[in-house]
Amino acid sequence: MKEIIGVGEIAKMLGVTGETARQWSASGKIPAFRFDENGRWKAYREDIIEWIESRKSASMTSGKSSPSEQSS
Repeated sequence: MKEIIGVGEIAKMLGVTGETARQWSASGKIPAFRFDENGRWKAYREDIIEWIESRKSASMTSGKSSPSEQSS
């Protein structure tokens, strides 16, 4: 079973603030979903790891080194 993580953990993994993680979730930039009736954003840890890895692969050609640098 996949582990579900919250915005705080997502932010730590991506090296961004919680607000940035929420904005990226809401915009569809990262693989996250609304979890409950309060609209809390969650993600599967595995999906975030895969997203980070895919960004690292893309950075090999662009020269950017971290997921947060690649957001611009």
